[in-house]
Amino acid sequence: MTRRCLILFVKSPEAKEVKSRLAADIGEEKARRLYRHFVEDLLASLDQVGGDHRLTIFFHPPEHRSVLERWLGDTRIYEPQRGEDLGERMRHAFE
Repeated sequence: MTRRCLILFVKSPEAKEVKSRLAADIGEEKARRLYRHFVEDLLASLDQVGGDHRLTIFFHPPEHRSVLERWLGDTRIYEPQRGEDLGERMRHAFE
């Protein structure tokens, strides 16, 4: 049997920098709100699709698990991102 998993990388909306290039143009708080909506819309779409996959949310920074659980619900699967750069973080997630 093939195990299917969707991996979603999420940064805590309370992290120091969220959507930093966008924030430079519209301000940090607006960028954070927009980011929250992006993630919420994506998760709502994935929840509607359903399927035989497991969704795992890899989050950053690692100490923000409770922030993510309050924001996105405590019934989801959360794993902290590990690695110094995006490539390392992706490799660890796939492993």
